[in-house]
Amino acid sequence: MKKLLLSFSLIVSLAASAQIEQHAKALRDSSKLAMARLGTLEEALWDKGAKGTFLLNQVTLSNWQAGGQNSVSGNLALNFFANYYHKKWRWANRLDIGYGKQWANDLLIKTDDRFELNSRADRTISKNWSASLNLNFRTQFENGFENPEDLVPISTFLAPAYTILGIGFTYSPSDKFSVFLSPATMKYTLVNDQRLADLGSYGVEAAEIDTNGTIITSGKKHRIEVGAYVNAYFKTPVMKNITFESKLDLFSNYLNNPQNIDVNWENGLFMKVNKYITVNLVAHLIYDDDILFIDADGVGPRTQFRQSLGVGLSYQLRSK
Repeated sequence: MKKLLLSFSLIVSLAASAQIEQHAKALRDSSKLAMARLGTLEEALWDKGAKGTFLLNQVTLSNWQAGGQNSVSGNLALNFFANYYHKKWRWANRLDIGYGKQWANDLLIKTDDRFELNSRADRTISKNWSASLNLNFRTQFENGFENPEDLVPISTFLAPAYTILGIGFTYSPSDKFSVFLSPATMKYTLVNDQRLADLGSYGVEAAEIDTNGTIITSGKKHRIEVGAYVNAYFKTPVMKNITFESKLDLFSNYLNNPQNIDVNWENGLFMKVNKYITVNLVAHLIYDDDILFIDADGVGPRTQFRQSLGVGLSYQLRSK
């Protein structure tokens, strides 16, 4: 009996010791990361991690007087980050991937489709300011259609694709807020689909066509703009297990209608039920003066808006 009690005590002691050591390591890592962010850590440090979320929505109706239709939709979101710190230098990288489908009325409809990479190198020059070089790239994976029944796409992979490269300054008073200001930014638009390029989609130069509709000179697949760029990021807890996150991109082309500012603004409310269950509410607004729509009001740019609400599974990994 004494041996059994001794063995049990030893197991409990080892478990407690392991838990204490794990907690101590977490505190050490957290302390090192805090020092790295302040630029007081002598050694270089990588902070890496990933998060995956799968959201599912389902509606089933039977003899429902108010009307409607059955539907099933799913959205997958993958977020990766890798941040490097060394004294006064910081290199922040983030990759966001989103893809969603909805099955309704015997149609499979795309509800989300994006690939976005952000990379910024900072060199601290004062307490809250850094000199920065910023890169942003975004596109989509598959064809997009104006209406679910359409056969001719209005967008495809790398059509369009946007690359923004700018040099400027970053103001970051805390981990919750940062804003990158660039007076010298290049915006490169790629339309890697000749049919869309010939139409002049997304601001590229359209094909030259004769009176018979024959193409004399093919449309250009790319366009370069030079202007001012602002990238702002804000993240804060609203209450326990609820976080608000906002990302805003603004671009003004110096050489063509600089007053018509391109806007890409994404807001998210993320509610964590427990370690694995999450509820996400996302609102995304885009205005691009070079993307033209044809509707009852004529031809011209329009404000684009997407909103999604979902409940699903979420898992996060982090390493240093």
